[in-house]
Amino acid sequence: MAWAARAPVVKSLDRVDVLEAAQPDAIRVFRHYFPTDTTSDPDGTVAAILAALAGYRHPGLYVEVWNEAHPTLAQQKRAVALLHAAGLKAAGPSWGTGDYTQADWDTAVSAGWNALAVHAYWGNQGFTQWHALRFASYWKPGHPPVIVSECGRDNVEGGAAGWQKSGLSADAYLAELIAYGNILGGLPYVLGATVFTSGPTNDWQAFSTDSFSDKIPGGVPPATGGTMQDLYPGATWIGSPNFGFPTGSHGRGGSPPVLAIVCHIAEGTLDGTDTTFLDPNNNGNPVSAHFCVGEDGTVHQYVRMNDAAWGNGVVEAGNTMPASWPAGVDPNVYTVSVEHAGMSGRPLTEVQYQASLKLQRWILTQTGLTPTVDTVVGHYRIAPISRAGCPGPAFPWRRLLADLQPQTTPTKADSDFVVYAPKTGTWREVAVNLKGVCDDALNTGRKLRDLAEQAVQAWGNR
Repeated sequence: MAWAARAPVVKSLDRVDVLEAAQPDAIRVFRHYFPTDTTSDPDGTVAAILAALAGYRHPGLYVEVWNEAHPTLAQQKRAVALLHAAGLKAAGPSWGTGDYTQADWDTAVSAGWNALAVHAYWGNQGFTQWHALRFASYWKPGHPPVIVSECGRDNVEGGAAGWQKSGLSADAYLAELIAYGNILGGLPYVLGATVFTSGPTNDWQAFSTDSFSDKIPGGVPPATGGTMQDLYPGATWIGSPNFGFPTGSHGRGGSPPVLAIVCHIAEGTLDGTDTTFLDPNNNGNPVSAHFCVGEDGTVHQYVRMNDAAWGNGVVEAGNTMPASWPAGVDPNVYTVSVEHAGMSGRPLTEVQYQASLKLQRWILTQTGLTPTVDTVVGHYRIAPISRAGCPGPAFPWRRLLADLQPQTTPTKADSDFVVYAPKTGTWREVAVNLKGVCDDALNTGRKLRDLAEQAVQAWGNR
């Protein structure tokens, strides 16, 4: 129930109370349990579903009619029509993972479903186009949106029935779920997904995620109650399990206020950074940053601003950390980490630079910091041995620090004209002064031309 209260998509098997516990804007999926196939009787099927719902309605409610069945087009249309007549949205046909073809898909598209519900499981081969991502091969613009109404580890492609039977640790399975969620997050036609955690009988315990359900990202994360805004409005929330002291704890542990932004180079792509930061093991070295800026300007956020990321904790000999930073305190608790996709020694792309500049301006506003060489620093200043090239010699330090300075109102103190629109005054003043500058330049040009002509005449015979 705690998971239902914060999940963006909640599915329930005959339990309306679970749907009632969901947050107001969550998508709700309801399915009634039938012990046998009922596709031949859509009228009876829908009548039983309506009785089980007992009058429950919600704008975000979708009714999943069947479970891993293959109803005909006529059966699908009849069930959809009956649900629409009852004021309900219909989701289906809910095929089994990998158990549908292009023809099946096209039939369902024409049946009138409000959302195409699919089950998407995976095994030891990962998120393949045959199972976990089969729907992505078929969906086209104009088709209904997709709800992945069940997903997770199952006995497909070398896997076992449930993650606990697949030899996975809870952390490893959590990382898989997060990675799959991030893939779906990049597909705008997918409304959301629900991980399968239990069934109508007691022999489904190998699927249970109860021990770590609180760690599964659920859309926008809850606020931490800190002094800063948790989420950057221009970022896509990814959510890393690697944060906090102790792990997973919110807040910065009563540490000093944020003292600096630490810039990094990822030595790889944005997707690769996602993979690294989503791995709770990472070969024994779990890491994270608050943000990563892709070369196309995309910004991903992994850790809330009010929480401590794991990117700056190793302090090495010869460091040039500012004297204002507290000695003996892990820098992670008083810094904000910004990764940049790319390689050390390679310049940022212009769109990447502009996205990072915008992000860092926002961070400075949140933290109240003034941009200086001691408040916007490179990772190399903390770890000069192992991170000497982070963010590297091509990083635009001079430009960045200049661009981060607060913009001031232009004055005429040092010139006779205004070069851009002042915060006070009028555009006419700007135009008049600019005209004067142009006139002066024109007069100067004429004088230079006259001098040049005199020079030609004087030196013409020499």
